Amino acid sequence: MNKYKLIFLLSFILSTESFSKSKIDESKIKETKEIISTLLPFQKSNSKINLEFKVDKCQINKSKWIMLLVAKTPFTESLKFSKNCDVEGTYKAKREVPFPVNLKLKKLKHFKQVKFNFLINLAYEPIPMIKIQMQNGILNGTKNKITFDVSYSADIDPFSKDIIKKDNGGTLRIKTIDGIKVNQKYPLKIK
Repeated sequence: MNKYKLIFLLSFILSTESFSKSKIDESKIKETKEIISTLLPFQKSNSKINLEFKVDKCQINKSKWIMLLVAKTPFTESLKFSKNCDVEGTYKAKREVPFPVNLKLKKLKHFKQVKFNFLINLAYEPIPMIKIQMQNGILNGTKNKITFDVSYSADIDPFSKDIIKKDNGGTLRIKTIDGIKVNQKYPLKIK
C-alpha cells in the first residue's frame, strides 16, 4: 500500500471516529452518572441530584448491609416501586463474591433497566473501607443502551448513624453508548 492510500485511510478512520463521538448525547452520560451515584449503597440522600429518580426511601435494610460487611452474612432483598422508590427488583447480596443485580427503573428519560454484577468488599487500609465494583453493567432503554463499569470506595464507621465517614470517590467507565465505543472515564462521588 503506498503512503497516499495509507494517509487517506487514516484520515477516513479519524474523521469517522470524531463524527461518532460528536453523535453521543451528553444527556445520556449525565443521566448515567446520576443513576450510578444514586444506586451506590449507604448514600445519605439523592437530594443534591437533579433527577426525579429516587431510591432514598426504598425499603433497603441498612442493618443487613452492615451485617454483610461485618460478618459476611448474605441476604436477599426485594425492592418495589413506590412514591419515593423508582427501582424494582430482587437480588441476593454477598460479600467478596460478585452477585447479579437486575433492576427495573422508572421516571427516567433514557433508561428503563439496569443490570450489573455487584462486588462489595471490606478492607482495612488502615481504617475500615468499603470497596465497590459494578462489573459488566448495562443500562437499557427503549432506544438507548450504555455499557459501563464502576469502582468506588469510602472510609466507613459501621457503628455510627452515618456509615460513610469519607467518600473516597471512584470512577465510572462508560464503555459504549448505543453501540458506539466510547471508553471514557468520569469521576464519581456520592456526597
